[in-house]
Amino acid sequence: MSDHLDHADRPPVRRRTPVLLVIAALALVAGLALWGYAAATRPQPTHAGQPSAAPSGDGPALGLDSASNDAPGGEASAKTDPLRMIDSAGPALARLGGSFVVAYAVGMLIRRFIRTAMLCLGVIAVTLYLLHRFDIYDADLNAVWEHLGASLTWLKGEAEGLKTFLTGYLPSSVAAGVGLVQGLRGRAVVPA
Repeated sequence: MSDHLDHADRPPVRRRTPVLLVIAALALVAGLALWGYAAATRPQPTHAGQPSAAPSGDGPALGLDSASNDAPGGEASAKTDPLRMIDSAGPALARLGGSFVVAYAVGMLIRRFIRTAMLCLGVIAVTLYLLHRFDIYDADLNAVWEHLGASLTWLKGEAEGLKTFLTGYLPSSVAAGVGLVQGLRGRAVVPA
């Protein structure tokens, strides 16, 4: 008898798809479907020269807002083109789901990039240390610190611009932030 297992005896390794990613993908699909439904069922706008579906007042259409005109009897007439909730819900849901899915993918790519970059930086650092140790190459550290300070100043200004941009899209930004963190973690999020 052998002490090792054959490949046929081992159960297959199954990677589980994170639950939050599945929920976000479903939200994206549902948002796109609602967006399409809202576009397909949107009532046609009336123009100034055309008769409207629900005439208001007793005179011809003059291009004015029908809610501001007084109808006979002293009460304001209803608008002919009301805002519907589905017109804004579909794009918002698609934006939330899409932000999470894209940020999750970006987080996974960043995680892989950071691994590779850390390995490359480690090899470069060891090489520079060995070159310096054996007096083959001597680096000017003052110039390095000067360039690093300028880069950090530029990065701080860009971070302020990013903060301003993200606060304009706060709900999508939160979904994107959660997706980015989950993508960076790279673990399945399964409710207990």
